[in-house]
This record gives sequence, C-alpha cells and structure tokens, in this order.
Amino acid sequence: MRHTLRFALLSVLFLALCGCSDFVDTTQPDSSLGLGGPVADAQTVGQTFVARHGGLNGISILAKVDGPPGDGVAILHLRSDPTQDQDIVQSSLPLAGISNPGFYLFSFPPIPETHGKRYYFVIQAQGLPEGSSLQVGQGPVQAYDDGAMYRSDQPNGKQLAFRLHYDRSNLLLQVILGAVSDIGTMMIALALFVLPGWALLVYLLPPERLNWKTTLGLAGSLSLCVYPLIMLLARVAGAQPGAATAWGPVLAAGIALIARYRPAPRALWPSAKVALQQWACSAGFLPNLAFGGVALAVIAVRLFVIRGYEIPLWGDSVQHAFIGQLMVDHGGLFDSWLPYTPFQTLTVHFGFHSDVAAWHWLVGGDISRNTLVVGQIVNALAIFALAPLATRLLKSEWAGVGALLVAGLLSPMPMEYVNWGRYSQLAGQAVLPGAAWLTWELAEAKSLRRAWQVTLLTGIALAGMFLSYYRMPHYYAAFVVAWLLACGLPRWRLDWKPWSRWAVQLTQSGVVMLALVAFWLAHIAGGNLATSIGTGIIRGSTLEQVQREYEGFRSVELYVPLALQALTVAGMAWGIVRRRSEAVAMGAWLVGLVGLIATRLIRLPGSNHMVSFAIMISLYMPVGLLGGYFLDVMFSALTQRARWGAAAIIAALLVAGGWGAMARSAVIDHAYRIVAPADLAAIEWIRANTPPEALFLVDGFLIYNDQSIVGSDAGWWIPLLAGRQNTMPPQYALLNEKPYTPEYNQAIVDLVLQLRQVGVTSPEGRQLLCQYGITHVYVGQGQGQIALPPPEPMLPIAELEASPHFSLLYRQDKVGVFAFNTQECQ
Repeated sequence: MRHTLRFALLSVLFLALCGCSDFVDTTQPDSSLGLGGPVADAQTVGQTFVARHGGLNGISILAKVDGPPGDGVAILHLRSDPTQDQDIVQSSLPLAGISNPGFYLFSFPPIPETHGKRYYFVIQAQGLPEGSSLQVGQGPVQAYDDGAMYRSDQPNGKQLAFRLHYDRSNLLLQVILGAVSDIGTMMIALALFVLPGWALLVYLLPPERLNWKTTLGLAGSLSLCVYPLIMLLARVAGAQPGAATAWGPVLAAGIALIARYRPAPRALWPSAKVALQQWACSAGFLPNLAFGGVALAVIAVRLFVIRGYEIPLWGDSVQHAFIGQLMVDHGGLFDSWLPYTPFQTLTVHFGFHSDVAAWHWLVGGDISRNTLVVGQIVNALAIFALAPLATRLLKSEWAGVGALLVAGLLSPMPMEYVNWGRYSQLAGQAVLPGAAWLTWELAEAKSLRRAWQVTLLTGIALAGMFLSYYRMPHYYAAFVVAWLLACGLPRWRLDWKPWSRWAVQLTQSGVVMLALVAFWLAHIAGGNLATSIGTGIIRGSTLEQVQREYEGFRSVELYVPLALQALTVAGMAWGIVRRRSEAVAMGAWLVGLVGLIATRLIRLPGSNHMVSFAIMISLYMPVGLLGGYFLDVMFSALTQRARWGAAAIIAALLVAGGWGAMARSAVIDHAYRIVAPADLAAIEWIRANTPPEALFLVDGFLIYNDQSIVGSDAGWWIPLLAGRQNTMPPQYALLNEKPYTPEYNQAIVDLVLQLRQVGVTSPEGRQLLCQYGITHVYVGQGQGQIALPPPEPMLPIAELEASPHFSLLYRQDKVGVFAFNTQECQ
C-alpha cells in the first residue's frame, strides 16, 4: 500500500515537471466563412474572448498575406475591452512569414491571472505594399459564444478563427491556487451544512449507530433542514433573524460538539496519535481511504467546474437568486418582491433559498455567485446522503464507496443539475435519503427512548424535505411503500406488534413534521399551488395523458446511461441471489418512483405535478445505491480473497474515478448560459448610465400553451444585477404569486404575444411600448435564443439598429442597449 501511494505521488510530480510546453485551447478554430476581413494600414480586425485558464501567453490567428508582404509587420494589441486604447501587451510577426494559410502565433510573456476574464485583441498590419493585405479566417457568429469579431472596433456579426495558448506552469499554478480557494469553500460548507446536523445526531442517536460515513450523510441532510425551519419559526414569532440564521446554528453546534468530545488537554495528542496508528493498521484503512478519496473528488469536481462563472445557468436560477436576495434584504421570509418585480406573496418552497441566504450572511459576496456555489455544495451533499442507505445495503467497511463513485462521478445525474439550475429539487433530494434512513432506523428502534429521539429527527427531516421541494413527500412515500413490501413484510409477517409500533412511530414523526410546517401550510392554502393540487384531485388524468407522460421515458438513457442500467440490474440480481431484502427494497423504490406518474389515475393529491423529466433525473438515487452495492460487494471480495486485491481496487478506483471526474468536469454547456461575460459588462454600463426609473423590454417567449412567459437572454436578470425594472418577472412569481395589480400577469404575457405577432419596430409594436411605459430595450449576448430549441428572437438587433425610433446607446459583441423614443407616445 505504502509503495503504491508513493509511486502515484511520484508520477504526478513527474508529469508536473515535464509540463513545460504550452497548452492550446482550440475553442474557436472555425473558419467556414473563409479568409477575408482584409487588414491594411488603415484597417483593423479584432475579437473579444474569455480566457478559460490562467497563464495566457499567446494567440494564434488563421491568416494569410494576399500579395507581396514587403517589410510589413502584423501587430496584435491585447486590451481589456473594445473601448480601451491602452494595451495590456503587444506582440508582432513579420508578414513575410505568413505566406500560406495557417495558424500563426503571437506570443507574449505569460499573464498569470487570466482565468475567467474577458479580453479584446486587435490586429493591424503596418508597412504593407499598396494592393497587399492581411487576410484572416472568419467563422459564423454562432461559432463562438464568448465574444465577437470586430471591424475597426465595431462588432460585425462574425467570429475570427483563433486559438488561445497558455503557459503550463502558470496554468498549473492557477489550478493549485483555485484548489486552495476550494478548500476554504469546503471548510465553510463543513461549518454551515454539516456541523448543525452533526450536533443533532450525536445528542439524539447512540454512537454505535453512527460511523463517520453515516454521520457525514445524515449531518448534511439535517443541516439543510435547519435554516428553512429557523426562517419559518422566526416568521411565526414575528422576527427577522437575518445573519443570526447562519451564525447561530454554526456557533451553537460548534459549542455542543466541543462539549461532547472534549478530552483532557494532555491526553489529546497521545490519544489522537494512537487512534490514527490503529486506524492505519486496521482492515478498514483502505475502504475508508477510498471513501474519503471519492468523496473529495465528488466535491472537488463540483467546485472546479464553476470556476470563472459568476451567474448560475438557465431559467430556474433566476428565481433562486431573486428569492435568495429578497431573503437577505428582508432578513428572513418576505411577502413583497419589490423592488425587483411587482408581486406581494411568497408561497413556493424556500428551503434552498434559505441555505443560500445563510451562506451569504456567513461569507458575503454577490447573491448570484453564492447561488451557484451553494447549488454545487448541495449537489455534493445529495451524493453523500446516499452513504447511510448504502451502509444498510452492505454492512461492511466498503459500504458507500461504490454508491459515491456511481452517483457522484459515473452518473451524469445529479451533476447535470448545474446546467438547469434545478436546485430546489436537488435540495429536497439531499434530504430525502436522510429521511429514508431515519425511517428505516425507526422500524428497528426497540428502545422507547431511542424511538422518541429518532421520531424527532425524522420529523425534522420530513419538514425540511417538504420546505425544500413540495414534490418530495411523494418520493418519500414511494420509499416507504417499497421498504414495507421488501423488508417489513418478510421480517414481521403477520406479527401485528411491530407493525403497529412502527405505524405509531411513523405517525408521530408526521405529527412533528406537521407541527413544524403547520403555519406554512396555512399560509399557502389559498395560493395558486393549492388551487392546482385541488384541480388535479377533482379532474384527475386520463389513461391517455398518463401514457403520453410515460413516453418521456424513451429518453431515460440520457439520464441513466446503459452501462449504469446494467450495473443497477447486476446489483438487484445479486441482492436477490443473496436474499438481501435491502437490495430488493432499493429496486422496489426505483419502480415506485417511476410509478408515481400512474398515481394520477387515482387522483392522489399532488400527483398531477409528477412528470417524467423530474422522475428520470432523480433515478440516480436508487441507481447509485444498487450499482454501488454491486461494486462494494466486488471490492469486499477482492480484499478478502486475493493478495493483489488492494492493488486492483486502487487501480479500478483511479481509472473509473479519473474517467468520471474528467467526464463530469466537462458538464457546463453554454447552450444553457443566459448571462455571458459580455452581458455582465453591459449590465454594469446600464447601472452607471441609465436612470433608475428605466423600464427595459427584454426578450422572451411563451410557454404552457401561451399562458406564461420566460426570458431567453440576460435581460431576464436586469432587475437583480442592474437595479432596473424589466418586462420579464421570475417564473416562480409569475406562476405562483399574487401581483400588486390583478391585471399584471395577463398584461405582460399579452405583451410578448402581441410583439411576436407585429414586431417591435412596427407602428403597432411601438404603440405597445408606449402603452406599457417602456423606455429601453436590451438585447443580450444570447440574442433571445437561450432555450431548447432556440426560439426566433423577439427583438432582432439588426431591426432595432435600422429603426429611427430606437437610439443605440451601447453595442459590444452581440449585446445592444437601445433607448426608445418616447416622444412619439405623446
């Protein structure tokens, strides 16, 4: 073991020392529009871009000299922005060496901290003979989404063909510095999202029921419940706790844990040293080391992928950031959405947003970035939460390693959630396995005192789970039914005593949950969600509607690849062969989750909100447990039956974990990115150069049979990021909350509907802008096409530029800010 680890470390060191050549990022080599854009003495071409690594030290341009080069020189000026004249660095090449088409490198000294930053380079040619020019490769505007080609410092609707070069040593240094920063993030996450739950566990559960893997998973689940419950209880008491919501639980948990584990000062180091030596020599050393390594990889890759990103992706993130900011503004739960959008109720689930607000109160910073960071932390906690159930599946030292590997690194879910911003469902699913474990523990609790403690913890978990995502009780019910059929029925048979005892205890947990959320249930009783649930009970669903919903499972391979499906079947089959009712229960849970859609036929309350997509992206839980169970069995067998077993396991974990980490590190898809770096620059300009009372028309499209609207570029974020009003409220508010003006919802939906029919620059379109009091128009880097499939833009930038009724105020990359001539409204 010791020699294997030494060899791995030496290999990493050797690779680092050998990495002396440049790293080339071929993000935009597209030259499908051919060579053009001639550069002569009086002409320039340029390109904005975002550096995705640290240590930028060169830019390659596809180019060719047309005609005799003479003594001409091509000069590249690197600047921070198209509006700036000051160079960060210059580089030049003799044109005599650019005779044939190819990529030619303009090199310069490495710039260390370039990761995630936006730059602009401009190329000019000096000393060319008359009639000669420098031709550059050009691609379509869609070829690169982090910038645009410029002609004489004006965007021209194309992209240059270029490559970015990075100094490997600087790149590696920035990666290391980023890793150090991520360690700080992990420590804060440990304090905020593990310590409170840990303190609850050590005081309410006997120590023999907890190993460190189970504690990590359950502590994360319970900690995520703490902050929404504090918010809710404070609202009942008429208080707004603010920063105390974050600092209070962390400090209280820290003090409680110190009191619990306080050793004699002189015995601290000797006892820790002995414990460490005993652990290193124990049979559990390798499996525990493997579990820790996979867990570290799970959280590290989730933090790594969001380096350089300030704004979370896609539409759900808009409302998450808005609600989180409003909680910070109000010091807790709120009613009014002002000053961002004109709504006056909050009835949607708020668990994840409470966690974001708590993080913000602890570390400060921007709420949008905090939403992204907390979303990724919750993503990791959702994986760790599977460890306690994995321990139930396989009562050995290897339990949980496979589950973390399968769900955390090999499965595309839940990692893919970062693209969708689907963080509320993720928060609920981070609590659900903890609630399931506690329910299982409740069935095995024979001591009345222990049953009371587990009952309390189960009630807390159920309450937090519900406040995080309203659909979670259905997912939990599927687990309970599966456990009853696979474990309870074979174990208790017709003995009514354990059945009645467990039923009473589970009912008591439900009473605890209801006591905690009763105020909120009363609060949301008259809201749109309650109305929707009532409608589903009354109308139900036809068999044809249910069948159509199940047709969505044809795409299940996107969320559970075939290899993981095979691993799941293998785990289930092995459990049946070994007569492990626990494995059968997990298989039954998977079937139960899929079967939730069918409950529409019996009009189960809330079943009309069970959709195939939400179910498919949650299957990583039973898939991770069953696939992980099979791997854990294989790992355990190897260590027991072969001397080379440990080496084989290490090799398998390194290969599978490395492949999974690489695959997951490429998860970010810019097709889901609403706010690009060019948008952030434009939003800063808006904040500094437009009046506070400005109302922006932004792009969007109709959904839900033309009953609602969503944004389709960065204009959706203007109220939160720029402090200006727009015509596109967050979807949660529009669908669920009460506006200050009863006609508001229909009015803004009609605005999008009518503008898409008549066009924004038409007389009818301009009349609509007058009617709604619109003063400005924003076209984002996505140009109204951030959706799948991309819609037709409602605000074509070329039409706005050509119209005399709109004044161009700002134009960079694909972004445009226009003022509407409101004089004609008079």
